[in-house]
Amino acid sequence: CAAAPAWRITDTALKQREKFAFHYNSDCRGQSVFYPLVEGRTLSRPQVPTTLPTYDELIGRNGITSRNYNEHLIKLFRPGRLNVLTIHAEAEGISCLGLFQDFLKKARQRGITLAPLMDMLDSSEAIGTSAIVPGRVGGRDGWISSQETGPRP
Repeated sequence: CAAAPAWRITDTALKQREKFAFHYNSDCRGQSVFYPLVEGRTLSRPQVPTTLPTYDELIGRNGITSRNYNEHLIKLFRPGRLNVLTIHAEAEGISCLGLFQDFLKKARQRGITLAPLMDMLDSSEAIGTSAIVPGRVGGRDGWISSQETGPRP
């Protein structure tokens, strides 16, 4: 797997990635696993997009604090849908380790199963195609790469 830093990928970089033996990439935000469309061509490596907000996008916004963060995040998980949470070593692995351990415990208690991204490719659902376009996410400065949604012209 390869992943673009800060979810910023260009069509040029996506085309270059085709030269490498990655099984999949995770370069953008989105709703479903998909094959990227670049310049009218479907690329061969599927994207497994992040679907859920990160710690730094939620904390301190809309009343979200370390006290209610885990409950809020768990409420965002949608059964039967792709739920991909990106964790950062510097946050969940160090400064917020206790909070993350509590999240894991609460998620398990609610029947949320954690799995490697690769397992998202094993679904029986057909994988569609989408372009990757610039987008924005609340709590994050600047643009990010996003799975295009809606009908294509």
